[in-house]
Amino acid sequence: MSSGGSGAGSGKRWPVGILAALLASAILVVGLFAVQAYALRLAERHLASVASPPLPIKYETLTFQRAAFAVSGELPIYGSSELFCCGQPDLPTEFFANAPTGFKPFAVGRAGTGDLMFLEEFGALGNALRRHRVVVSVSPEWFYGKAGITAGYNGNFSPEVASVFIYDAPLPLALREAAAQQMLAHPSTLKGQSLLNLGVRALASGDLPLYYALLPVGRLDAWAQQVKDAWQTIAYIDGPGRAGGPAGAGGPGGSSAGGKVVRIASAQPASSQVRVATEGIGVGAASTVIGALRGLIDRIGNALLSEAAAAGAPGGSAPAAAPASATPASGPRSVPPSALGSGSKVVASGAASPSGAGPVSGSAFGSASGSVFGSVSGPVSGSASPSPSGSPGGVSRAPSSTPAAAGAGRVTRLAIQPVGAPLSARPLLASLTRQAGAPPAGAPINWRAKLVAATRLENTLAGSDPFGCWMNGPSLRLLEPALRLYCAGTSNAAGGVYPFPGKWASTMRGSAEWTALGLELQALHDLGANALVWTIPFQGYYDNYTQLSRAARQVYYNRFLQVAAPSGLPAVTFEQAGQDRLFIANVGNHFSARGWVVADQVLNLFWHGQTAAIPGTIAAMTHQVPSPPPVRPLACPGPNTGGVTHAGTGAAG
Repeated sequence: MSSGGSGAGSGKRWPVGILAALLASAILVVGLFAVQAYALRLAERHLASVASPPLPIKYETLTFQRAAFAVSGELPIYGSSELFCCGQPDLPTEFFANAPTGFKPFAVGRAGTGDLMFLEEFGALGNALRRHRVVVSVSPEWFYGKAGITAGYNGNFSPEVASVFIYDAPLPLALREAAAQQMLAHPSTLKGQSLLNLGVRALASGDLPLYYALLPVGRLDAWAQQVKDAWQTIAYIDGPGRAGGPAGAGGPGGSSAGGKVVRIASAQPASSQVRVATEGIGVGAASTVIGALRGLIDRIGNALLSEAAAAGAPGGSAPAAAPASATPASGPRSVPPSALGSGSKVVASGAASPSGAGPVSGSAFGSASGSVFGSVSGPVSGSASPSPSGSPGGVSRAPSSTPAAAGAGRVTRLAIQPVGAPLSARPLLASLTRQAGAPPAGAPINWRAKLVAATRLENTLAGSDPFGCWMNGPSLRLLEPALRLYCAGTSNAAGGVYPFPGKWASTMRGSAEWTALGLELQALHDLGANALVWTIPFQGYYDNYTQLSRAARQVYYNRFLQVAAPSGLPAVTFEQAGQDRLFIANVGNHFSARGWVVADQVLNLFWHGQTAAIPGTIAAMTHQVPSPPPVRPLACPGPNTGGVTHAGTGAAG
């Protein structure tokens, strides 16, 4: 009897223990989902605090990005250093800070980001993009190497984003397989990420049985990383010290240092701060649970990876990494001589735009009549920039001469003296152009006045630099070959001085970055995003005095439109505006303040559903407010004596 009673009692206790464990697990899971929901709401309230700076917590995690798509009136813009450099006070996050036309931009990215990273982020965000507007800003330098910007991708890689993309992105399997093949070109990013490594290799090789076997634990791992992301976001915004405390070590708005999240000083007063509702349950305890869960998952992944390697499965030996591009992520651009080759000097440059991509060259921009930007009537001349007012001195092309003849056998230092202002003075000069800060909400924008002010600022910064680069110090040496050609009164715009850079064009056309761009735009289409893609233009006015003639640059623009066309998304090249002397701030493909005013109007038109008016508006703005000649003439060397003659002239090309 006692034996039976003991057995019965024991039988009653086991179900209670199991139920208690299940209940505790359910409470934990619900609590973690609540943490994610709370982090998202908190991020939505603090978007303005993080909209402008290139903070790692914005592009390496997903909570702030999800918040930007969830909040009405936010326009996420994905790009590189151009979103943060060189265009003050007209960077979009500054220009539209008060939502004067109904929206505020939210900048995502940093120097070195690129299309593969954005593809992973868009896939990880998934249905959050559906019917929401988003802009992608592409830089030509991403395509100068066959491997794209490998160093930038490796440095900005996010295991969380990649894991969610591989295991949980609502994208067609074929697209994810193609993306996984691109990810394998960067094997160093997969080290230490056993489950992600195995999933990427299984997808890339088409080993679907292995992939689907990994899928449950892969999704669990991706979710655990997103919960960790949520905790980091809460700590970043409103952790110990909270609002009113010092900003993060990375400057205004905080940053991330040494892989640890540094919180942001909240934009709201301390009295109105929303406290961390989950403090009562203990951040440390929850972090320990998440860490233990991820540790278990990693052990499972390592075991599977070891077995796959022993069996010769896709998770085995890693393919050789593609060579990293030598092109810097930002800064002055110069085409290495080894990349130019001899090539042919004859290339067709008048190819029509692919269907659906929108007009971008020649008379396709149209011209404006009247003073209202965006009202377009009649064709415009195919010339790149009006010589009488747009080129220095308005002087027509001088008889052609070779660079050797221009230097008369001497290597002459062509210093621009003085350059308008050092880069450190730019914030002060920019502040002088702000009449009352960013346009107030609901106030009409005088686009012409904004463009005039930005043009005046850029011309002041450029000083005697005929290319509008406002460069000084050692950087000026990069301009010397172009300056010699400029002072000789000729240009290579038509390709008559230098041979066509065939090797450069071939390398650029074959870059793996094009595949990533195509997949990225197809993902945006498949996710139902209302997207616009543009490319920063070449600094065409400067390039007319280099090996990159108009025909060479046209190869890039044509390829960009060709890759964008299948997605059906609107694509903008700013090609003709790039011929403008002050449109690009330097030779590293960054919009100047003048360039950003035009690009800001493009964003405004896109937001209000007027995409068809974009090409004509770009042409109208740059035509009605042309770039003036330099504020001071350039000191060119004398033709025979080595003396100096002052000239504000040169062949505009």
